[in-house]
Amino acid sequence: MNKRIRNIYISVLRVVALTLCTIPVVLHGQDTLSTLCIEDTVGCIEDLEYQERAYNKSYDSVLVSYFYQRNTKHIENKHYTHDAVESCSFDDIPDSVFFERLNAIPAVIPMSYNSTVRAYIKMYVRKMERNLNGMLSLAEYYFPFFDHALERYNLPHELKYLPIIESALNPQAVSRVGATGLWQFMSGTAKIYNLNINSLVDERKDPLKSSDAAARYLRDLYNIFGDWHLAIAAYNCGPKNINKAVARSGGKTNFWEIYRYLPKETRGYIPAYIAAAYVMNHYEKHGLRPDAVDVPIETDTLMIDKNVFFAQITKFLPIDSLQLKVLNPQYKEELIPGATSPCCLRLPMEHIPTFIRLQDSIYAYGKDSLVQQMVQEIQATETIIHKVRKNETLSKIARRYGVTVEQIRKWNPKLKKNAVLRIGQKITIQRKNPLYRQIKQKAPQMLEKKEEKKSQVTAVDTAKVQTNKIGTNEQKSNNVKTKSDVVKHTVKKGETLGGIANRHHTTVKKLKQLNNLKSDKIKVGQVLRVK
Repeated sequence: MNKRIRNIYISVLRVVALTLCTIPVVLHGQDTLSTLCIEDTVGCIEDLEYQERAYNKSYDSVLVSYFYQRNTKHIENKHYTHDAVESCSFDDIPDSVFFERLNAIPAVIPMSYNSTVRAYIKMYVRKMERNLNGMLSLAEYYFPFFDHALERYNLPHELKYLPIIESALNPQAVSRVGATGLWQFMSGTAKIYNLNINSLVDERKDPLKSSDAAARYLRDLYNIFGDWHLAIAAYNCGPKNINKAVARSGGKTNFWEIYRYLPKETRGYIPAYIAAAYVMNHYEKHGLRPDAVDVPIETDTLMIDKNVFFAQITKFLPIDSLQLKVLNPQYKEELIPGATSPCCLRLPMEHIPTFIRLQDSIYAYGKDSLVQQMVQEIQATETIIHKVRKNETLSKIARRYGVTVEQIRKWNPKLKKNAVLRIGQKITIQRKNPLYRQIKQKAPQMLEKKEEKKSQVTAVDTAKVQTNKIGTNEQKSNNVKTKSDVVKHTVKKGETLGGIANRHHTTVKKLKQLNNLKSDKIKVGQVLRVK
């Protein structure tokens, strides 16, 4: 296409866009002229495609697959009738119908309507034809978490639709920039709102804690801007970007008036939010009908103050490890690290009494073998397939993973020395597994505690002397202080003879005598007799 024809094509497109952008924005019954400019309307298609790709990525997950595996039959929907379904195609529905339906949603936040919102509604209706069953079932499970958090901070309940566009109600969702969980928290913001993130736990994936943090964050954003559209937009791109857009627009504070100055992903955020609210309230009007999906709606939590593996729980309760992962997505390694700090365990309501009754057996069952198995299975290195992004070089990729360019070339023999990397190209990386060292260090301690407890019990049992004379039992047992009354200690990292002596109420001199030590030097793992 030569330059002249291209200019003519763009001019025609601008005329069409100018016609489209005269559709009014409606704010709860009050008509105001849309301020979307020509370029904004033309860019709407690009923004829509971006939002659709993000939605598809979040929805495609093990979590949803788990629910679909248990999808058995259509549910009885008392509100669903064929008479309620539109007899015409989507494109034939008048704007006035969408306007009326949006205003019928009980909401404090303005449900604006324009051509951009209509385009997003169409996208969601089309997507829901394939996955409405999962979405509505997930909403039935997760919305109570959202409602309770929003109610706690006196926020509008319609904010519960935000996670639909943030994560497609997938707590395992991770964006291209690292935002994680139902509410897509970045790690920095998560820490500000007291969400714990480490090698074993990521509370951004915890429906209860992340919903509370999201409600507090939204409350703070509304206090800054005093406008829900701007607060929601700031949730997506941060307050600084909203302030920049306001400044570039000459101080305007209406979302649609600063639309063109916002980042691409944020321009479509408010329209997508309104469209999600529309579809979740009016899906039946478009012939969409949910299926029954096995989601344990009635659940409750228990506080766990010991380390417990999912495998210990599934041994005693009629629940599989995948369902435990669905209910407790914050735990990365199927291990609840309650010994470090108390942790929540969420279970179906009917299994709570059984767990309480059998908890001692659950904690004790096969812990040593599970730890040993975990140590055996954990690998010192892990293989990562890295997809090349825009402007990335081998040097940048090497720095990111803590390896060298030479190592990357060794792992990827097909990489030519001076070849230019392509966007999307896959590169194999072999890096140290950060979990390997942690498990190797903690496993012996976990096993040692159990062995130490056993040895103490054995010493006490051996020291007891049974006799037929009841009156002399106490005297006999007190006089038995033989070689069987021996206590041993395994040296841990950082320990000294002085510290061990203080712990066991003895002296360094006695420890050295008992163990034939010529100096104060001891090694990690060395077994010392302390009594």
